[in-house]
Amino acid sequence: MKMKIVADFCRRNLFLFGMLLLSACYLFFPSNNPSCDAINYAADVKYATDLFWPHHLIHNAFHYCVYEFCGIFCSNIDAMTLMNVVTSLFAIATLLVSWRILRHLTEESSAKALVLLLGSCFGFMRYSVQCETYVIPIFFSVVASYFFLRAVRDRKLLYALASGFMSVLACLFHQVQIFWTLGLLVGLLFSRRYRESVAYAVTLLVIPAVYSLVFVFYDSGEWSVSNLFRYALSYYFTDSYSSAGVGWKSLIIIPISFVRSIIQVHGDFVILLKMSPWLYAMFLLLPIMVYLIFRIIRHGHKIVNDKLFGYVHFGIFAFQFAFACFSDGNTEFMVMLPIAFAFGLASVYYMPVRSVAILAGSLFIWNFCWAILPENIYSYYNENAVVDYLKCNHDVKFIAADEHTVENLYYYRYGEFADDRIFGLDDEIPNGKYVTDVPERQSPLNRNRMLNDLSADCFINAEPIEKIEADLGDYHLFDVQYSAK
Repeated sequence: MKMKIVADFCRRNLFLFGMLLLSACYLFFPSNNPSCDAINYAADVKYATDLFWPHHLIHNAFHYCVYEFCGIFCSNIDAMTLMNVVTSLFAIATLLVSWRILRHLTEESSAKALVLLLGSCFGFMRYSVQCETYVIPIFFSVVASYFFLRAVRDRKLLYALASGFMSVLACLFHQVQIFWTLGLLVGLLFSRRYRESVAYAVTLLVIPAVYSLVFVFYDSGEWSVSNLFRYALSYYFTDSYSSAGVGWKSLIIIPISFVRSIIQVHGDFVILLKMSPWLYAMFLLLPIMVYLIFRIIRHGHKIVNDKLFGYVHFGIFAFQFAFACFSDGNTEFMVMLPIAFAFGLASVYYMPVRSVAILAGSLFIWNFCWAILPENIYSYYNENAVVDYLKCNHDVKFIAADEHTVENLYYYRYGEFADDRIFGLDDEIPNGKYVTDVPERQSPLNRNRMLNDLSADCFINAEPIEKIEADLGDYHLFDVQYSAK
């Protein structure tokens, strides 16, 4: 009898337990190997430089305001730690708003199971544990979808205005959310809510207005339509983006990136298995998850809850996926895909609750054990030691395997730029004497290796001078003579 009471209690509170588990994961397991971009944003906030990046206009400025406010109460607060916490809180809030939306589309138990599944997707987990730019705009897009749903159903102008303003914030936090924003506008038009459509469209004028203010008053630009256009889309005019497209390498990366928006697969698995043999047990989850997916497909059935809402979010999914494919299969632009797809699917299809809930738990265990936990407890390459060496040897010119991470970390820690003496293998490097970390550093197969040539055959007379202890394998810094390829 007591066991039955306990089982009933756990079943009734499964969603609460799941949300607490996800919240603890996001808040207390931040990445110890932040991306070079995350380090850069934290440095910008710490030193109040480059607070407005056109590609994600107000991300740094928002975090800077939070950093300054918290600095009133704690003078030695770490910028990156604070930004990680803020991002995690937005991730939790995104799941809660998603639950409110799904409750309108399907029965409550299904809504709860789907939310736990979304929170366990690798793309969302990955960017919820570091201060990247993708989670906060997704939150505002999800809120915009909630108000869109209410605007269509309740025919209230206020909801359309709220949806528009949330979409504006989403785009100002990251331009990639423009597909979600335009998708909701198309949905309002198809719903024949013309008054609400006009209200929503008018709010979007705030986007060019804010860009104009930043361009003129922060960047001291001369305002014109063409100048504003080039400023707002400056990222797409850079050399790093000019090569974007769908080439043969992208055709390989695209499906991998899409799968990784849901479940972690990576070339570092081989190294992690050597470091933590208990990870072999995780492979038992694969047939379980395949079986659960089969059950969901077999026992699910069509049920039209909100056809318009479903088709709108399927459309958002399609355009977002196409854009990510064009951007070399960029995983970062696929983070929102599971959310958009879940909104669409829940609108037109019923999925068995128990199978979805177990799948969510299995997916969480897999992604946590393969990615979140290792990222938190290991320092893969220990770039901090490399940065310390460069700080103590001001005259050294350095060729880095991961140039941008070393540059950004050096600036974050010391408030000094070292770009003039740190080079990447893709740079035009004058022949001469350098120090490098390239020859011995282990580099698992990843997107960077697939898109770039990281070979070390340009180094002559390599002599080890400094050992770097790193969890993926110790390596040396070498004195080398560089000879251009």
